[in-house]
Amino acid sequence: MKKILLFGPIGDFGGRELEVGFIADALSQKYLVDVCSTSSFSNKSQVFEFNTSLNVFSLNSLLYHKKRMFKMLSYLSYLKNKKVGAKHDYVNNALLKKYFNYDEEIAVVLESLVKDYDAIFVCAQLCSGYVEKSIFYAKKHKLKVFFRTTGLIKDSAYDFITDVDCFIHHSLKNARAIPQESTYRYTIIDQFANNENHLLNLPITVSEEGVSFGVLGRFSEEKGILKLANYLSDSAVELYIAGDGPQKQALVELAIRIQKKTTDYWHVCAFGFRRYFNLGY
Repeated sequence: MKKILLFGPIGDFGGRELEVGFIADALSQKYLVDVCSTSSFSNKSQVFEFNTSLNVFSLNSLLYHKKRMFKMLSYLSYLKNKKVGAKHDYVNNALLKKYFNYDEEIAVVLESLVKDYDAIFVCAQLCSGYVEKSIFYAKKHKLKVFFRTTGLIKDSAYDFITDVDCFIHHSLKNARAIPQESTYRYTIIDQFANNENHLLNLPITVSEEGVSFGVLGRFSEEKGILKLANYLSDSAVELYIAGDGPQKQALVELAIRIQKKTTDYWHVCAFGFRRYFNLGY
């Protein structure tokens, strides 16, 4: 049976984790599938949402088990950081980087890993760590490479574009963001919810007060939540926002400005203000 490695910065929570879990579960119907993360994750990761027995490991965990010295240095760093996370998460510590050629060692581990599969399936942004090296090693050992792009492509100046056998974009905008559009192979598969049919069939109730909208997500630029809040700030629509992220303070400040412009009822809750929107956590 063919072996496929899913590869990318997989953590505990987010769309990428759910998508990787879904892809892995689908592919495992016909192939042997493993998942390698270039970042830290726990057993609570959403990557296990579709298959709790999915084989998931990190690149650093492979390096951690390579030499006793690496384990020792990782443990010291683990203690220094008050035993937060897993011991192997600290293998990329300052001592190993300075005296034990971390970058070279991790590259050896990566090549050794990749060549053991028949294909690699990257789920990441073009700029994500180790993506270029993983593709280089895959082509060196004559493996197929599939790439599911996440996020919005802004910088596409990468030499590995034509080495990917097929890109899977979530939008035509992402596909066209790569200048080599006419010379590289891609397909479009939009993002979706696993229970999409159920969500689309939910009834929409309109009360005398109008329609209320809710947004759940990460407060960051690419999600567009701040733009949406600004757009609706002068309307009679009530918007409920839940989540966290770098734009949280900007959303709170916008809510404060809105309540100062009106004499309508509002009240403080957790974070934010209820008038046009209620920032809930």
